[in-house]
Amino acid sequence: MHGDEVSLALDEVHVRVTSPLIGKTLADSGIRQQSGAVIVAIKPLDGKLNSNPAPDTLLAVGDTLIALGTVQQLKDLDALAR
Repeated sequence: MHGDEVSLALDEVHVRVTSPLIGKTLADSGIRQQSGAVIVAIKPLDGKLNSNPAPDTLLAVGDTLIALGTVQQLKDLDALAR
């Protein structure tokens, strides 16, 4: 794939107290539509990793979203989580 290569990264994004994502399900959060990033796991404050989270997983303050995307997609996700 020359010329059409896409560079993807895996990163952690923290859901902050002011985030509009709080209390929404992963499906209703609009993360994929608004940022393009894919959530591959969620680590809540209790530290128990939820890999391949279900669409009905609720997002909460302090969750760490483990996401896959381009650098820009991950920046957009971070902005959503603020």
